[in-house]
Amino acid sequence: MIRLRTILVVLHITLATAGYAQTPEPETESPDVETESKTTAETDTKGPPSPFSLTHYSGGDFWTRSHVTGDWDGVRTELAEQGITFDVDVIQVFQVNARGGASTNSGFAYSGSADYRLTLDTTRLGWWPGGQFQLKGETQFGRSANGKVGSLMSPNADALFPLPDEHETTLTDVVWTQFFSEHFGIAVGKIDFRGGDANVFAHSENTQFLNLAFVANPVLLALAPYSALNASLIFRPTDDLMVILSALDSFGNANTAGFDTAFHSPEGTSFINEWDLTIRPFGLIGHQRVGFVYSNRQKTLLNQDLRLGGGLADMISSLRQVMSDPKTRPDDWAFYYNFDQYLYVEEDDPTQGVGLFGRFGWSTGDANPMETFYSIGLGGKGILNERDNDTYGLGYYYLSMSDDMADFFNMEREQGIELFYNVEVTPWWHVTADFQYIIDPGGGSANDAFVFSIRTQISF
Repeated sequence: MIRLRTILVVLHITLATAGYAQTPEPETESPDVETESKTTAETDTKGPPSPFSLTHYSGGDFWTRSHVTGDWDGVRTELAEQGITFDVDVIQVFQVNARGGASTNSGFAYSGSADYRLTLDTTRLGWWPGGQFQLKGETQFGRSANGKVGSLMSPNADALFPLPDEHETTLTDVVWTQFFSEHFGIAVGKIDFRGGDANVFAHSENTQFLNLAFVANPVLLALAPYSALNASLIFRPTDDLMVILSALDSFGNANTAGFDTAFHSPEGTSFINEWDLTIRPFGLIGHQRVGFVYSNRQKTLLNQDLRLGGGLADMISSLRQVMSDPKTRPDDWAFYYNFDQYLYVEEDDPTQGVGLFGRFGWSTGDANPMETFYSIGLGGKGILNERDNDTYGLGYYYLSMSDDMADFFNMEREQGIELFYNVEVTPWWHVTADFQYIIDPGGGSANDAFVFSIRTQISF
């Protein structure tokens, strides 16, 4: 048998604005609508205890197995039990802007992405306890309908990552996570910031809502790069409370390693502090999350006092002044809140139920164009007879732009509604029907947009 222990020790574990998205759950809170990696929080009984979930690969015939390529005659499960997993998911989105927005000419669009994940669990490999390396690569293809809709909150968030409508393959996660006890760990490396601000019902553009408004809090986008070098401290004082402290490169980019910019000077670092509390009102699981983001990277102010009311010479002089020496502020910050709460679960299967979710975000609006945001909605899994693994959601969002954006660019606010239903055709193939109604797309005077989508996810 190949000596698996000599494979790659340069890799990644998971997310953080904080690499905590794959830290062990305090209990099996499975209403968590299907995770991208299809892991479970079951205890690994075949090896040394590990703080990380064990991925399960079911065999069986073509239509009942968990992945298209199956269990590789038992080899895949054996590798996972020894600490090595490799997964590939392919997402395809067929989307049309049927009415309104920026343009309906040639409004149909096809795009997609492929995600590759390699994980090494140091406990199961027998190297040392409590560690994990994980590497994640992303490839994007096709062309989305985001430009046709022209909304501030893109109707196809999958096309934004790792780079908006760029046909590139990038390494967005290369991270080491290490737990020194059940109460304390660290995560170091290049990390996808979407690990933070998690939500059971509204977090994954691959399996849940498509619109960016239900994937991430937009007030954070100007302060926390999508993929950047990061160092995080993970505190878990109780099973129900997790506290994350992160420092990341404000100049991070998905297609660069980041060593040229990360932590090279006192300016250019973003700091994130998130508190995640698990609650159980009436025995129903829920989460309350609150966070604060601060960046000491110099920001250009939105209000530059352009003199547009005078003659042409004054306008040109004012524009040159702004371009050569714009007004700035030395830092910026934002606050965010996030919750999910089950309202009902089936008595004989707590993995199925319906719940409420919401987000709120606020920034100063001086340098951040997005000042106030909130969303609220319903999500769930199962409930319908014989459709235990289908997921669904209905959400509403409201985004208010900075007053300076409204004054100069005529961009005031945008709001929208999204409805989706995700059908499990087979355990490895999911198809989602999605409808979005976006009011004032672009925050200005564009007509309301009607966007229809079909999304497929295939797990290899």
